[in-house]
Amino acid sequence: STDTGTVLDTRTGLMWKRCSEGQTWDLVKDVCVNIAKTFSWQAALQRAHDVNVGSVGENLGHNDWRLPNRSELASIVENQCYTPAINSTLFPSTAAAPYWSSSPDEADAGRAWRVDFIDGRVTDGPKADGADVRLLRGGQ
Repeated sequence: STDTGTVLDTRTGLMWKRCSEGQTWDLVKDVCVNIAKTFSWQAALQRAHDVNVGSVGENLGHNDWRLPNRSELASIVENQCYTPAINSTLFPSTAAAPYWSSSPDEADAGRAWRVDFIDGRVTDGPKADGADVRLLRGGQ
């Protein structure tokens, strides 16, 4: 973890935003402040673009943020944790809620994959539904 509001996964080489979209990193208190926003799947994809061009949120000095795919998002699940199923030291104030991945459901064009950080399950949901968003950079 760095003091810039990001954390680097040395195993995968991925850099994650420590805060969910809608939250901001408080360097002094070492926490995420504000409430995470929920987005439809299409709005979640758009959010990464908007962060990268600097029109919303925090780009933390980078312009290549993106929505993680299903496997990348599942890689930060901590199965020994529950509500939320994530390392709360590295990712403070993470909602025990579903988070969108960039992966559409191949079997149903109206659905996309998400990871539920209540218990770490990977499930699909209607693209119109609201879910939280955590951006990353690197990989792919």
